[in-house]
Parts: sequence; C-alpha cells; structure tokens
Amino acid sequence: MIGAALAPGRPATRLYARFATFDAAEEAALAKCQDGDYDGALALFEEALTLPGDGYDVRRVSAKTSPINGAVVPRDLEEVRFASLSQRQTTFYNMACVYAKKGDEVEALEALEKALSLGFDDYDLITQEEDFESIKQDAGKLIDQYKPRSWVDALFFDKLKRK
Repeated sequence: MIGAALAPGRPATRLYARFATFDAAEEAALAKCQDGDYDGALALFEEALTLPGDGYDVRRVSAKTSPINGAVVPRDLEEVRFASLSQRQTTFYNMACVYAKKGDEVEALEALEKALSLGFDDYDLITQEEDFESIKQDAGKLIDQYKPRSWVDALFFDKLKRK
C-alpha cells in the first residue's frame, strides 16, 4: 500500500502501489482524501473500479462441450470478479465529493449523476453532504430527476403540469 521508495541519490518519496482488490484501492483513495491529495484520490477511485470486488460471474474459458447433450463442461468455467453495483455507486458518490472539494462542479455533478443512475438512493445523505455546498441546487435537481415519486404524487404533479 503506502510506502517510501529510496533510490540512489534521491530523497524518499511516498509511493502508492498498484492494488489487487477494489477494497484496497478504495481504502487508499479515502486515505488520500484525508491527506488532501484529491487528484491522487480520484486516480485511485478510478483504479478501484477496474479491480476485483464483491461482484462475480462465471464465464467459459473454452469452447468445448460435453459429449453428452453438448452441455458446458464445468471444469472449463472460471469465476470473474469485478466491482459490485453498490461498490460502483459508492465510488462515484465519493468521486463527486472529491470533485466538489476541488471546485470542479461539472465533474462533481457528472459523478453524482452516474451514482444516481446506478441506483444510489440515499437522497438524505446527498442533501446533507457538506462537500456539495457549491452544487447544492443542481444536486437537488438531480435528486428530483432520480427520486421515485408515489403514484399519488405523480398523478397530482402531472395534472398540475397539464394546466
């Protein structure tokens, strides 16, 4: 994870190693946020999205089929790991916070919208997030766009729109 690298004739510098799992990269990204290294944090969040996480699937690794009915040969299957849906939602939310802290409002809103489009639905957290102070109004519009309404609200508001 975080370590010091010594090269002949050079001072020690902090290096962040490549990570093997989503959780390890995310933990390092959050640590970078606490250190105020927002660019480093964003890079690690991006990396985390490409690493094995809680999501998994099974894929065929050969085109062989069983001589009995042509079924897939189980030994020719492998498990594939990737960032789960909830991990991706949380990562994009965290990225939105980092972009907002950096003052990059457009990127913050894009990351927040990506989190919402993936199903992030903690709307109270979004409205209370101190990092979103600069994008509060636009974040509210995104919430309105993604937050499900009851059928009664939808019927009432649709009638108001028609008038």
